[in-house]
Amino acid sequence: MSSFIRDERGLSEELTSLPALAIIMTGFAIFFIMIAGVYHSYNQEMESIDEYQTANFILEKITTSDGALAKKGIMMEGGLISLINFERINEKIMDEIIKESGIEGERFALKLELKKGYDELKNPLIRGRLPTTEYITVSKRVTVYLNEVKKVPGVLSVMVWEV
Repeated sequence: MSSFIRDERGLSEELTSLPALAIIMTGFAIFFIMIAGVYHSYNQEMESIDEYQTANFILEKITTSDGALAKKGIMMEGGLISLINFERINEKIMDEIIKESGIEGERFALKLELKKGYDELKNPLIRGRLPTTEYITVSKRVTVYLNEVKKVPGVLSVMVWEV
């Protein structure tokens, strides 16, 4: 047994273990990079969902029967959007709508489109200053009041961005 312990003729295999260790460490690095990518994608998806929920909340809040659009005469009884009053929205009125909505820390603009086939409104009406950065848009189908005789389907959109 003592000859086994004192035998100094053995060879060291350190150089063959280094490539294996390098491969294992590369595998760990790739694994952690993939986990970080998944985590980042998940966070972006959650932020996007939060932004859409915020935009939807603003749209629902301002289009209620006692919401900011109804107080300004833009939304009439029965949920009709008055095209004449919508066209009269200027920056001052838009700022008042934002203030009356009670939403803190968010800015938004309104867009009204008539369904295709109605030539009264060829381009969508956008009220409010749009940012040059990204914004989230949420839409709701509405009926647009043109006059006593004519009411047409349309889409009211709220475009929200962070301040």
